[in-house]
Amino acid sequence: MLVFPGVSFYEETLDDIVAEGFDDIALFFISKQLLQGQGYSVDRARPIAEAAHRRGLGIVVYAGYQKYEERLLARDPQRAMVTRGIGQALDSDSLPSNWLCPFQPANRERHKRLLDGILTLPGIREIYLNDEALLGFADGTIGCYCDYCRSDFQSTIGQEPPQTPNWSDDVWWRWIEYRMSRWTEVHAEFRDYIHASHPEVFVGIQHSPIVPCRCWHPWKTGINVAADAQALDAISTDPYHFNHDRVIAHRPHRRILAEGTRNLVGACVSRRVSIIPQGFMPPAQAAPMGRQDGLLAGIVPFALGAASVSPFTYELAKIIPGFFEGFQDARRLYSVMQTHNPYAFVTVLSPLQSEIYGHPDSDWGNEYVNEIPELMYRTGLPWRWVWDQRLPDSGPVLSGPLIVPDAHCLTAAQMEAMNDSNSGVLWIGNTPAEVWPGAGVCPLPHPFEQGRYALDPAANHWLFNGIDEPVVLHSRSGEAPFDGEAVGWVDGKPSLVIREDNARREAWIAGLLAPQDHEPAGIGVLPTGNLELLRRLLFWLGRVEPLVRLDPWPALDAYRAIRPADRRNVPTAELLPMTSGDSLLAIIFPYTPVSLQTDLVIHPPLGRRSATSVRELWRGGPLELEGNRVALNVPGDTELLAILIEWSR
Repeated sequence: MLVFPGVSFYEETLDDIVAEGFDDIALFFISKQLLQGQGYSVDRARPIAEAAHRRGLGIVVYAGYQKYEERLLARDPQRAMVTRGIGQALDSDSLPSNWLCPFQPANRERHKRLLDGILTLPGIREIYLNDEALLGFADGTIGCYCDYCRSDFQSTIGQEPPQTPNWSDDVWWRWIEYRMSRWTEVHAEFRDYIHASHPEVFVGIQHSPIVPCRCWHPWKTGINVAADAQALDAISTDPYHFNHDRVIAHRPHRRILAEGTRNLVGACVSRRVSIIPQGFMPPAQAAPMGRQDGLLAGIVPFALGAASVSPFTYELAKIIPGFFEGFQDARRLYSVMQTHNPYAFVTVLSPLQSEIYGHPDSDWGNEYVNEIPELMYRTGLPWRWVWDQRLPDSGPVLSGPLIVPDAHCLTAAQMEAMNDSNSGVLWIGNTPAEVWPGAGVCPLPHPFEQGRYALDPAANHWLFNGIDEPVVLHSRSGEAPFDGEAVGWVDGKPSLVIREDNARREAWIAGLLAPQDHEPAGIGVLPTGNLELLRRLLFWLGRVEPLVRLDPWPALDAYRAIRPADRRNVPTAELLPMTSGDSLLAIIFPYTPVSLQTDLVIHPPLGRRSATSVRELWRGGPLELEGNRVALNVPGDTELLAILIEWSR
């Protein structure tokens, strides 16, 4: 991504980019060069686009739209997005918003004129709209209440848009849905406009990571990321691991990039995902970055399903010692990665609809749903998201067991897609009491509680044999959606129920298993059987073990060996497998430089007898397979492991 013309506006720069193996250049557009020395206009982009085209490079454009228009708004303030609320309307970078209304016809037509200019540039391949814009903010200040939007809502609904939340008011709900649907419609309008003359161009939107990462409630942002993915060709986001750590809590910090990618890929079934990793290091804000961050940017998003990666920015990445070298060195794995697809044993449903319509008055997505990645990260199992609205489009993605966490708000088509998948299902908490029609309030069937709830297991049951530690839930709601065998109770009430009906297996648990159980005060962690119970449930539901997993996990690492009861300790690496018909590539990426010991456990896929070859590609050399295990003693200075496993027929 080229952002600073004063640094990169040279044909020699393009020669370097070609020699470095890049396919495209991405240009960041700011209509009037508002930020000194940053961004391109159409006129300024034309010479570099033509020179890039002569060299066989494609052009990717990031166009602003709502943002970066302060000069226009100073001349014509009626074109602004008008917000209502008691907050300051600060964006995801804690900067004040002074943005265009995205819906006013004059603003839409003006943006189409910019798109007309962009489309005259040679070699345009992708256009991403509306850089990190939103319709509302964390504090509940929302828009748009400009004269046009108020009049349009009134002509559609027959009433003025309400200005304060009232979850018992049908008009308030219609206002929330109106904002979300209009948001998706206006960007789809731009896509259709571009495709009318250039159908080959991928048209998407550039979202702040707070949207796919559930940091702010969707009714506030006005954005349904799954609907955007259905309406557009692509979505881009920028999970900066040392810049967005105030709002995205995944740790170690480098996991922010991994979880941001995994979230967006789960929404973008059959759509293109573009990831913008952090490639800049503001001296007053960022932690020191280096080679490992370059490897992170170059490997992890692709391993999780991203189609393209473009660090922000090319110019700034090159001044970080070691970063660009690491990013380039990641290419050593690309020939193998390109022949493999991301592999997940477990799919987790992202309950966006239940968040919007069942938990509108809390930060349920951030406080509850975002605890699921922390749980899954500690299992050592490869996993993926799929968002509820994308279930009917998911097809083969729904292989393996499916976890459905408190998703009580599902349509008939979504439930049918789950039934057609033949995957075993682990229901958590609230489940659908009736079919949701696709709009309108969807009340909770049962109250939802968060806290600490001990699960009492059935005596001598195979699920609990050998699990001596307590099992603890972090939430509690609902009741089993089927008749089955109760094998666990909370306060005397059945809270873990299993059932096998012909070829289908199901389980229901009353709440989310706690990723960690903490002492009431202090930094200590209490041991639990949660992770082992979850793994046993998933293996039973899936009827097979995963092709590859880590065990024991969490691993014994150098920090844990000295300080095992520190609640701040988390696993320091992640298994990111990719598979093809004949082989599996097991990438193990350390997010933190800490030595660890574990095993890679291998199970051949159906129709294959065993692994014929196990080789480590990054450092080179064979690995010893004992039974179905490869012992891994990973030093703290390990950059990554890339283990290629080839199967025999």
